[in-house]
Amino acid sequence: MAQEFPHVVPFDQHLQTDQAHKRGKNPSYPPSNPDGFHNICTVDKAMGQKYGAAKESTLVVVQKFDDSVQEFFDALVEVIKDLRDKHPERQKKSVVIITAGKLPDSMPIEARIQGAMRHIMMKLDTPIVTSSGNDADTPGRSDIDQWPMVWASKEFPVIVVGSVDAAGQRAAASQGGPKLTTHAMGVDVSCYYNSLTVPVTDRQGTSFSAPIVAGQVAICLTSDNIRPSIIDTTSGVLVQSLWEYIGTSPDSAWERQPGTRLLWNGAKIEDYPLDSAPFDKTCYELWPKYYVERDILRAIIEDEFCPDFVEHGSIFRLYKQEIMAEVQMSIDYPSKEPRTQDFCMRYFLGELVDACYHPDGNPANYMAGGEAKLGAVAFKIEPKTFRQDPAKGVDGGCSSSYKFAFNEYWVWGHGFASDDWGEKLKHELGGCALFGGTWKFEYGLGDDGREWTATFRTGVFQKHCVGDAFHTAGGPSDKCCSGTGK
Repeated sequence: MAQEFPHVVPFDQHLQTDQAHKRGKNPSYPPSNPDGFHNICTVDKAMGQKYGAAKESTLVVVQKFDDSVQEFFDALVEVIKDLRDKHPERQKKSVVIITAGKLPDSMPIEARIQGAMRHIMMKLDTPIVTSSGNDADTPGRSDIDQWPMVWASKEFPVIVVGSVDAAGQRAAASQGGPKLTTHAMGVDVSCYYNSLTVPVTDRQGTSFSAPIVAGQVAICLTSDNIRPSIIDTTSGVLVQSLWEYIGTSPDSAWERQPGTRLLWNGAKIEDYPLDSAPFDKTCYELWPKYYVERDILRAIIEDEFCPDFVEHGSIFRLYKQEIMAEVQMSIDYPSKEPRTQDFCMRYFLGELVDACYHPDGNPANYMAGGEAKLGAVAFKIEPKTFRQDPAKGVDGGCSSSYKFAFNEYWVWGHGFASDDWGEKLKHELGGCALFGGTWKFEYGLGDDGREWTATFRTGVFQKHCVGDAFHTAGGPSDKCCSGTGK
């Protein structure tokens, strides 16, 4: 109990009606009946450490003997006496949550209840948050029709909360209409219920939506950084100002679904710490044959992309254009956290390259890239060139022809020289009597598995040298230069 609700007033500061006290009711937690279980979940959504909206708030239990209208009024009187006489320091910092209502019956006591609630809100500057009711699926009851919710107005600024599901769609049973202030999650609610060790995930109803809003209201009232900028804290107008803010301000809610105003605490996904943000990743498949060599990706990420990201933030780049290793990389970085090389390397090289490994039919460990999201940060590596079957690994060939005064060569490859227009191979051939002006290199697929072709001439007796250059440039070690060249 203490672990989930560490902030509770001492036992003698809980409130009870006279009847509850005389009949031996105990306001302490945990209760041992279904109504009490309902209350546990309500409190948990407001201020519980695991599921609560305002985890630093302090709980004061207001206990009545039964659900009679008289006990409802007497409970309100206890709240008034506590805020006015015993703990005036709690005014402007407290929230009253009511998750029950009654159909109007024109009884004189209803006017007294309305007067007591108005006193709490307007004289003691303490907002009251209520659930809208769960009878919308009853014919003729789609709109709010119970008090105190039905009394809501600028002059009676009780905050009335309806229920939505995880998609922001209003729950079928949640009552609405012009008296509604806002909505909060109230379908498949997670909370502690009849056990403080095993939570439930299936609670339904506006009773569990209202405390979420109440928790947010408590934060507004007690945060020096928030309260002056959004509500007028002048005595006598504070609750009206808060009611208007919750009900109309674009800073307090948004329409996730058309016509359904949903509570928003002002936080954006980019405001959340990245070390606790949700991470989701999709690795691309090697088929249909779009991939890049791992060493090429590493060099681009480490030497070009990540330094560029650290300097500029969100970037979109295309590297190695119009050749086999052409690849697009991008990062959308709305986060306010510092941009670092280590962060960039972790997600681009670590997650989208090395952790997107394709072991089957991929002897050369080619990389197909992928996309990921970390909170609001989006990463993407996308190879852009259609290539040969990755199952061929690194492949190539060398053929020579003796022409009396020189040797003529045709060299081709797959899986090496994919990004440099053959410059490494040409450099290695520099010691093989390469004839100037004869070097030609072009990218293009062939039926024999090639992705590029190089032609050139050397002096005679250079066949062995050319074979060594072919291997040094990355060609397969089991392939040598064939043909009539010497």
